[in-house]
Amino acid sequence: MFEVRWSCNTLPNKPRFQFFSGYAAHWPAATKWTFEYLAAQDTCNTEVALSMGVEEVATATVKRSSTFRQYCLELMASQASHADGPQAATYPATAAGSSSTASANNLPVLQLGAGSHPGYLKQCELLSLFPSLQGDIGALPFADSMCFITPYGWIGAQGAHTGLHQDDEANALVVLRGRKRVRLVHPAAAPVLSVNNKYDSGTNCCDASILFPDFEAFPSLGQLAHPVYDVELRAGDALLFDVNWWHEALTLEHAVSLNFFASSMWDMVVRGVPRGLGILAHEAGLYRAGSCVCHSDAARKAAGDATIDAPSQATVPLLVLGSTAAIAAAVWLWKRRSDGWGVAGGAAGEGGASLATASPAQG
Repeated sequence: MFEVRWSCNTLPNKPRFQFFSGYAAHWPAATKWTFEYLAAQDTCNTEVALSMGVEEVATATVKRSSTFRQYCLELMASQASHADGPQAATYPATAAGSSSTASANNLPVLQLGAGSHPGYLKQCELLSLFPSLQGDIGALPFADSMCFITPYGWIGAQGAHTGLHQDDEANALVVLRGRKRVRLVHPAAAPVLSVNNKYDSGTNCCDASILFPDFEAFPSLGQLAHPVYDVELRAGDALLFDVNWWHEALTLEHAVSLNFFASSMWDMVVRGVPRGLGILAHEAGLYRAGSCVCHSDAARKAAGDATIDAPSQATVPLLVLGSTAAIAAAVWLWKRRSDGWGVAGGAAGEGGASLATASPAQG
């Protein structure tokens, strides 16, 4: 039975995941990072790739290019021309064949992929592109053992949608502006989620959705034995969850968010090195090159990239080179792990070592 638990108070006991109400409300980024402010950053004319659809499903990846500044200006115009207020909507939420009308902006006015949607800036190395923004970030409530922290920016209009997937690192999502809805389900739910073979580094993607469940197209969803947890994050809220939890996110209001992947030294050895090898092989067109979230299918075909339809096998020299590079990168990251973003220390509780048990302002 497809069961949704709506209240964040019903989340499982830490450390598997935790909701922090207002955790980042005191960060300078929570007040400074308007679209106008971001558009005025140095080197704001840097070109970025914008996702024009839900990339996690096994369909063609479509991206468009824009400068970061132009995209921020488009978001400002889009925000001014579309109401972000509550939208009453019939939303299949509780079980196969049933539906509920929720009051928490379930369906957006703008839909990612529609002609009027400006696209979604996903997993952008925002703090590397604009180093001056690093000072606007506060401490993170990861355990001390999580010494490798990798930040990414997520900026999008209402309706921006990240499809159902799982990551091989612990994750902290911090919403700095706007609102997002996130749904999560236990890693063991994989057999009924229609996992596909689309490549995304360190990630497994699904065709099914737990935000917009389609029980006709994916009848196995009705057999889901684990509850689906539904969390709404407002500006300043944070959600931390452990490795391999399936999750899907929808932008309810034009939003600026950061996510922070976190790994221990052991995680980097066990998962980081294989991940690095996969990235190298994929970028060389030797591994799962036919379908991925990182390259626009249309653009690659237009450029004459034959690997999009004919993936080949990695060679031994590439693997040797990749192993050496991945190990060297792990050592380099370890040496600079104290740079940039702080970690609010805390010993991880029983059942996992990913998240700290310290929970300021937990909701």
